[in-house]
Amino acid sequence: MIKMRMIQMTRISERLHLHQVRKRHLQKRFLRKKLILRR
Repeated sequence: MIKMRMIQMTRISERLHLHQVRKRHLQKRFLRKKLILRR
């Protein structure tokens, strides 16, 4: 039972990490587009 809980926690943390990375990636792309539009 404890093992299952540990697996769940790791899955949740991985999902959160993926979400953060995706968010950062989108921000970078957005900033790049802004810079291109500014020229």
